[in-house]
Amino acid sequence: LFRSIVADGNDIYIVWSQGIPENYKIRYSRSTNGGSTWSSGIAIDPAAQKDASKPDIAIDSSGKIHVVWEQFSAGINKDIFYAQGTVSGSSVTWSSAIIISTDIDNARAPSIAIDGRELRVSFTNFIDIDNQIILYTSCRSNCTSIGNWSNLLNVSGAYVGANAAGPTEVIGDIVHEPGSDTSYLFFHGTNPSGDDDEFIWGVNSCDNWSADRQQVTADITNVRTVSPSVTAANGSLQLAFQVNNGADRQIYHMYASTLCTRILYLPVTLK
Repeated sequence: LFRSIVADGNDIYIVWSQGIPENYKIRYSRSTNGGSTWSSGIAIDPAAQKDASKPDIAIDSSGKIHVVWEQFSAGINKDIFYAQGTVSGSSVTWSSAIIISTDIDNARAPSIAIDGRELRVSFTNFIDIDNQIILYTSCRSNCTSIGNWSNLLNVSGAYVGANAAGPTEVIGDIVHEPGSDTSYLFFHGTNPSGDDDEFIWGVNSCDNWSADRQQVTADITNVRTVSPSVTAANGSLQLAFQVNNGADRQIYHMYASTLCTRILYLPVTLK
């Protein structure tokens, strides 16, 4: 099951995909006592979801809940959907889901971060396995209306690909550094001029996403680094990712300063 979790004091929210083939829905559960007890799993938008998966969740400074996910919308192609939850006492009222991947034929793997009340979302534009880019959009207010989302921006640069061994889509993770104006995005992908072994790339919003992407992990033959996950706090970025070396899979960790300059990543530590 794909899942995501976020906490706001003693309130904890989990979202996940659940169902039968061709009818997966995004469900959520809430704990108001730090995880001691949980509400029953409820579908966010039960009438609209068809094979919904890969949800991500965030809470803004006003306590509203924001969820994005991928979902089939036409044939074999997917879109990125967004819904907003408003908390009132023990209940959460969800808005109707909207598509935020407008004019993209096949959108995958969304990630969401929040700067105060501004939503920042990244996702993959999957053209084919060898041609994928990461797109970015944001919204400051009334985000249940597609007209309030910014135009889609390519933040990853030239196309990257993925290894057919899977995951076949490029996966990214976006994070916003608390107390700053800067967001950071990490994603895996092949070198367009290299082989099929992915490594981790990084970009940031320091220059309005205009700087070239930075290669974070080394390009080593027959070693794949995929599926990054990142968090930011106290002036540092903490990055975890999967390393595939044949049949052996391990989780690695790197960290770096969040200064708005070319980031120097400190040595990898094995976990």
